[in-house]
Amino acid sequence: MKYRKRPLVVEGWRYTGQDRFEWPEWLRGHPTATNDLDWSRAGVSTHIKDAIPFITVGTPEGVMRVDVGDYVILGIKGEVYPCKADIFDLSYEPVTESSHA
Repeated sequence: MKYRKRPLVVEGWRYTGQDRFEWPEWLRGHPTATNDLDWSRAGVSTHIKDAIPFITVGTPEGVMRVDVGDYVILGIKGEVYPCKADIFDLSYEPVTESSHA
């Protein structure tokens, strides 16, 4: 059996290495989103190779890493998910206010 994804408008944001204060409000206020400086407080540890920035988000499937260039999607139940740019570009397109009405 084949399935088609229901049309759905989501919030999305592309991480380019910005500091937390530049993140969208819905992600900045999300209790499971941290930047690499917050990992120790989140109870997660990792090695940052070559000082490349990343963030982590807690998802229903566990803590996931978001690398520079990846997107973060806000789900319909308030959950967040990382998404690689190539998958995001194949799955989503920008929505204008007139097309969202």
